[in-house]
Amino acid sequence: MKYKKIKIFLLITLPVIFAGCIQESAHYTIVPMSHYSADDSDGCQNIFYGVPIANVTPHSSADTVLDRIGYSLGYSYNLKLAVWVSYYSNVEWVSSKPITGRHFKPDPDLPYAHRATSKDYVKSGYDRGHFAMQADMRGRSEQCEREACYISNVAPQLPDFNRGIWNVLEDKIRSYVKNNGDCWIIDGPVFYDSFSNSIGMNNIPIPDAFYKIMVDTVNSGILSYAFIIPNEGSDLPLDSFAVPIDSIEQITSIDFFPELPNKIENILERRINYLNPPKNQ
Repeated sequence: MKYKKIKIFLLITLPVIFAGCIQESAHYTIVPMSHYSADDSDGCQNIFYGVPIANVTPHSSADTVLDRIGYSLGYSYNLKLAVWVSYYSNVEWVSSKPITGRHFKPDPDLPYAHRATSKDYVKSGYDRGHFAMQADMRGRSEQCEREACYISNVAPQLPDFNRGIWNVLEDKIRSYVKNNGDCWIIDGPVFYDSFSNSIGMNNIPIPDAFYKIMVDTVNSGILSYAFIIPNEGSDLPLDSFAVPIDSIEQITSIDFFPELPNKIENILERRINYLNPPKNQ
């Protein structure tokens, strides 16, 4: 990670003994992790501490992992959706002007029979909601921006959700990156029940909700934020949807950051952190 400062905050509530000094505040705990290095990226800047591992279920199984300029994704042939998308966001890119506009197109790297298309969304009542934010791909290259508009990087989102609370979360993360420099972002769909609702000729299932995880590294420790937000409009405060990463793993059957040391991963994934902490916290 040549762009990444070696820094990591860890969100924990339970005290755990590690070598070094644990620093705690009201909303996060910094746990030493001095061995962090660029080699921990799997050779792919988009991935933080290991490609997510999914159990073989219709909700989580990834048939292929595709590495793009600006993001990586685990894609389900069954769903015709990504089950996770992971990427690295940098202040230089977030602050850049776009090179090209939005040009949605089917993913050319997927088998034809397993691709979703823009036609699936036409007159469906659902937006093509991005996983990896196109605004985070800006200024890197025209190809990078165009890859962000592959249909494999979107999912059916209700307009009130996509343009409302989901957009609020994206803006908050973008502001975080501008103020703090960089982070990793992982997001994907959540299905609670069977795939009873779908859109288009390709029967793209409509997610019940979406998750988003943000991970930052500062002062040799890890900081993370995690959210599950229903696929509907909401006027609730963003932090109403804050959850521990463990909750996302239980619902999706996906193991995030599998190459983190177990002690650190266990603590990281238990804590809820708030972008805007409630006054009584």
